[in-house]
Amino acid sequence: MNFLSAAAIRGNCPGVDVRRPRPGAGQPSRARHGPAQPRNGYREGSMKAAKQLLLLLAITALAVGSTLTGSPAFAAAPLLKSNLNGRCADIFMFHQENGASTVTWDCTGNTNQQWRWDGEQIRSGMNGKCLEIYAAHPGDQGSVSMWDCNGGAHQKWFRNGSEIRSRVNGKCLDILGGRPENGQLLVSWSCNGARSQSWDF
Repeated sequence: MNFLSAAAIRGNCPGVDVRRPRPGAGQPSRARHGPAQPRNGYREGSMKAAKQLLLLLAITALAVGSTLTGSPAFAAAPLLKSNLNGRCADIFMFHQENGASTVTWDCTGNTNQQWRWDGEQIRSGMNGKCLEIYAAHPGDQGSVSMWDCNGGAHQKWFRNGSEIRSRVNGKCLDILGGRPENGQLLVSWSCNGARSQSWDF
């Protein structure tokens, strides 16, 4: 099969235009697909989305910050830490009721481990209740628990070096049996200089 050159075609068929089509020729008009978009439309959309994202991040940061800060009264409440095992005095399982037990537990900084002195009372950062010797027990192994503050001597404590002593019986805040593991009950016991009676507070 012989192919004719463009020049030959023009010579033999003067009315035939064999020029190469212009770029875009034969393509549908842009008008069929709606008006042309401005060249900076993508950039404007991106900037708007970025501003919305920054605003969302700022709001989230404020919300998280206020949650972590907590109430002003107890925001910086210290921990009551044992020098026996480095664990903290803890209201067991976040119990809110009167008579809730106190134990030693790995320090987490949660509100059930936050305490503050209020005169001679030791108050919880979780609920404001007072650390007390249950039923004003006069002997050894008096249970140390939480109760609504009432000003009783069994809710009053004082420091003696690293010891924390009760006003009701002069006994020391102690870890039952001097055991180092989590979950050991806090009690009052005759002061004897043991490390289970030594606290950093």
